[in-house]
Amino acid sequence: MSDPTRAPAGWYEDGTGGRRYWDGDAWTQYVAPGSAAVPPSQGGFDPATTVVLPVGDDRPTIPFVWGSRGSDAAASSPTAAVGANRDATTQSYGAPATTVPPGHPSTEPSNPGPNVVGIIALVVAIVGLVFAFIPAVSGFAWILVAVAFVLSIIGLFVRGAKWPAAAGLVVSIIAAIVGIVMFVTFLIGSVGSVIDDIDEAIPDVPVFPLPGEDAPGPDPDTGPAQPEAPVVGDLAFGETMTWDDGVALTVSAPEPYTPSDLAVGATHANHVVFTLTITNSSTADLQPLPLPTLSSGDQDVSQIFDVGGDPFGPGDDVGFPPTATVESGGSVSWRAAWSVDDPSSLMLQAAPSFLYPSATFTDAP
Repeated sequence: MSDPTRAPAGWYEDGTGGRRYWDGDAWTQYVAPGSAAVPPSQGGFDPATTVVLPVGDDRPTIPFVWGSRGSDAAASSPTAAVGANRDATTQSYGAPATTVPPGHPSTEPSNPGPNVVGIIALVVAIVGLVFAFIPAVSGFAWILVAVAFVLSIIGLFVRGAKWPAAAGLVVSIIAAIVGIVMFVTFLIGSVGSVIDDIDEAIPDVPVFPLPGEDAPGPDPDTGPAQPEAPVVGDLAFGETMTWDDGVALTVSAPEPYTPSDLAVGATHANHVVFTLTITNSSTADLQPLPLPTLSSGDQDVSQIFDVGGDPFGPGDDVGFPPTATVESGGSVSWRAAWSVDDPSSLMLQAAPSFLYPSATFTDAP
């Protein structure tokens, strides 16, 4: 616990007409000219209010009166020590008298100097904020914002005014937020531009309206409209379907078929085979691509592919349609077989190629 009778640090009269600084524990070498005389009522040596400074046995005691001019006396501007009393003061107080320097705590100015680091941080943050609004230099803005943020943090701990560093910190944070918003906006705009370019590159698909109740009917003067392709109806097995260009297809009546050991698809109880013939009576060559299909009511069927007893011999293959070009006036035949459960109700659909509508051949009455 501190001694209540010990005088606090401050300037006190040293008995030589001047004042010396007491640091709370001992006298220092700092001296200043004496002040105006203090009235006896305030500075008298009243034993009840006098405290003796501990300066040693061989040193003079300096009176201190509570409420008198102590540390408050430091407001007076110090000057050079009194030269006439320098030797005596040195001997009495153990330290040479020295003029109080301007940097001493008792004379330090209350208004500190400028914070250079904080000012630089504020300027850099403002430049970064401006660059954040310019897409061409937005990348450089991120560097400035980062530098300003670091300098602002340092400026808060540097001696001097703190407001430039605090302002630089706030501006750098705002610049970072603006930069993020600008980057997201630019990214969304770029994605939208790419999507628009892709959409423009894709050609528009024409939409053909379906005929409705208001669609115009055929002209009564010309009669009913003629279809572009012949209407294909049901034909009996053994009959021939002829298209407008002269290409014809004949499907024979079904015959029982016995598959060989190499046959594939013979999965049902009965097997039937058809002979199909394409005759090219048109004026152009025909590239055949027939893909016949067979149905037996609502029952399942399976097409048979069989290379016959001699895999390398011609003439006995079943299920393989022709692929060679049929010249004008020529014809080609091949066999197609299916495995069915009920051979009494069959319906076969076939066409010379994809360019022709399919014809239906059946044994139904």
